[in-house]
Amino acid sequence: MGETCHKAYEEIGGLEKALAKYADGVLNRLSSVDKEKAERIFIQLIRPGEGTEDTKRKATRGEVGEDNWGLVEELANHRLVVTGWDESSQQETVEIVHEALIREWGMLREWIKRNREFRIWQERLKPDVREWENKQYNPDILLQGTRLAIALDWLKQRRDELTSHELDFISASVKHRDKERNKQKRRRQLTVSGLVGGLMLVSTFAGISEIRRTDAEAGKISTVAENFFTQNDHEIALTEAIKAGKLISKSIWKPWVAPEFYVKFILLFIGLNFRILFVNSARPNSCLFCSPIL
Repeated sequence: MGETCHKAYEEIGGLEKALAKYADGVLNRLSSVDKEKAERIFIQLIRPGEGTEDTKRKATRGEVGEDNWGLVEELANHRLVVTGWDESSQQETVEIVHEALIREWGMLREWIKRNREFRIWQERLKPDVREWENKQYNPDILLQGTRLAIALDWLKQRRDELTSHELDFISASVKHRDKERNKQKRRRQLTVSGLVGGLMLVSTFAGISEIRRTDAEAGKISTVAENFFTQNDHEIALTEAIKAGKLISKSIWKPWVAPEFYVKFILLFIGLNFRILFVNSARPNSCLFCSPIL
């Protein structure tokens, strides 16, 4: 009984090696272009393990690529793959004839090795694509952040090996990202505009307050000057008038000081000068109180 089982295992092992050798023979007869196509086909027929063994999987015509389907049919004629039909996707399918090829065919092992990272990422992407489609293209399922950046990197490198569904999913993720960025940009612009507007409003109120303060202070000094003028204390009146003029001339708010105050001040200043001129005309050596102030 033991010898029989041992012989059976030897025969199986021999058959697996024979199958791998046969696969090499089929591959060697292909052109260099078809060899590259064969690699793209076979890596889609393998589900790379993550801490587990690699296993075979059934791929749709869309997954292996429409341009590669002619070679799929040729490989099926050579009994390396088996084609079929998937009712759910309404597409033709293909899978490797036996998992022995995964274990024994050296070229397939090499293809799996150099495409492992891409295929692991692609297999992780597929459930997200299906969920997005099943949930009426819910934007909450779309790729964001680092995951989107990784997808865009693979898109740049291997666009031709992605299905139309995967391409649509990544494209929708990019559009959603850009839409959210534009929303954030508009929110920032509104915030900045609000801050600028607030600062301008504060500055305006501050300016109005300063104008009123300057106006009031100059008006007060002018009133004092008028009182001295009416009391015939012309020299003190003129001194106070000059003080009011200097206060206005030094203020940054000079253009906005009330016009009626300007008229009042100028009339007062002219009157004082004429009065002092008249009084001092009788004094030959007297000094005239005339001073440029504005």
